[in-house]
Formats: sequence, structure tokens, C-alpha cells
Amino acid sequence: MTTPDRRGLLARLTGQRWFEYYNEEHLTYFEERSLRHLLTNGEFKIVNLCTEFGRAFTLDYAAERLSRFYYTDSGLVSRCGRLLARLLRVAGGLRVSEPWQTMYAIARRT
Repeated sequence: MTTPDRRGLLARLTGQRWFEYYNEEHLTYFEERSLRHLLTNGEFKIVNLCTEFGRAFTLDYAAERLSRFYYTDSGLVSRCGRLLARLLRVAGGLRVSEPWQTMYAIARRT
């Protein structure tokens, strides 16, 4: 499984304005300790649990994510998000590194 890291640098810097809180794909938010607790109490043996920072993606991908999932209300943050999505499309296939952390867990049922 993969999940955003709630204790990652960007999440801590932006607090309640962390973009993942506006992402309707996620129903629960984890940090390493809570994910480890959930898996072990759910009778899973953790094979690997790691955090990755800076995965590469294209600006086209970022624009699609912004326009599709984030900032769906009509406030200032939403307008800025939509403007940023348009600007990112101009840069097209340029590859950059994401500034947030993602946790990866591999576990098997015990």
C-alpha cells in the first residue's frame, strides 16, 4: 500500500492547509507509527515499511492532479490551485521531484 506521510515535511509546514486533506481519495491519514500499529494489530507481519521523498513526476501529471482532485471550493486557495494547474500545463513534460513524502508498506497476513 502507499499513503501520504502525515508527518512529512510539507504536511508539517502547511498544517491544516496540507493539500492531501483536500484530496477525496484519502479517507484516513497515517504517519509511520500509526500505520505500523494498524498493520501489526490487524495481524499483519510488516515485510517493509519505508518513506520516500522526491519521487519524479511530470508537470502535466501535477496539473492533472490539481485540476481533478484538489481545491474544489470557490475560495482563494481553489483559484490559485486552478491557476497553478494552467501554468504547469504550459511546461508540459518537464520532470521534477515531488516535495512531499509517501510511505510504502508491504505486509502479509500472519
